[in-house]
Amino acid sequence: MHSRITVMKKSKTTSKIFKEHYYKRQCSQLIKKDYLTPEDCWNIEVDTAKFLVPRLKLYLKTIDYCGATPGILAQQYPDDGYERWVEIINKMLFAFEYYADLYERRCYTNDEEQAKIQEGLMLFAEYYGYLWV
Repeated sequence: MHSRITVMKKSKTTSKIFKEHYYKRQCSQLIKKDYLTPEDCWNIEVDTAKFLVPRLKLYLKTIDYCGATPGILAQQYPDDGYERWVEIINKMLFAFEYYADLYERRCYTNDEEQAKIQEGLMLFAEYYGYLWV
């Protein structure tokens, strides 16, 4: 019984030392700028969009499989809450696809497209907390 308590104390200490070493190593890598450079801030909108587009597409496939709908939409629209949710996700996708391809296009949008892009971004902000399955 006594040796068991000793082993537990050693494992807690070992775990604490490991965590401290891990966090110090992670911080030192960031400080060395192995992962982030000033150039990483030049096109945050494009980089974020390129990160989100494939994930939103996969999210659409996932909710199509299980029919997930945020509770707030299911309550407001009991008959077509799921269809409205898919429409909202597609509007978000439109906006982020625009930003993901921003520099390949090198062209400006008209007022109608700009309004759709703005709507998609606003919907993303509004429904950000509901993007889970």
